[in-house]
Amino acid sequence: MADLDKAVAAKLWDAMTVGIDRFHLKLFPHPKSVFLGYADITLTIPQLEGFALKVRGVGCKILKGNAMLEFKEELGADGEYYPQVFPKTHEMRAVLTTAIFAHKDVQEAVAAAGRLPEQSDEGEASEADAANPFNS
Repeated sequence: MADLDKAVAAKLWDAMTVGIDRFHLKLFPHPKSVFLGYADITLTIPQLEGFALKVRGVGCKILKGNAMLEFKEELGADGEYYPQVFPKTHEMRAVLTTAIFAHKDVQEAVAAAGRLPEQSDEGEASEADAANPFNS
């Protein structure tokens, strides 16, 4: 993220609270990523009394070694899928990603993902696949 303004991200971090209400573990390895699970989060800004925003089902994954978030999508009239909610700035995405991935349940999922056997691209058998007598 070359164009991340760290001063803006620091202000967001200080002004906002990102609470993880629940983390649903669902480890699912892919060749270049590992899906960790879903986080239900609540965003609050303590200086703005009454401001609280709940976002359910934020997907957490590791893609090529980097923490990534995915937001629920809905089917548009044009047949394409669009996220229902998403951060509009790099700084907001960085703050959300950092806060969610700092949660102990997400950290445990990251550690568990690190212990999974590596997945291969389609057509290539991984060591785990090759050792399985039921794979042909």
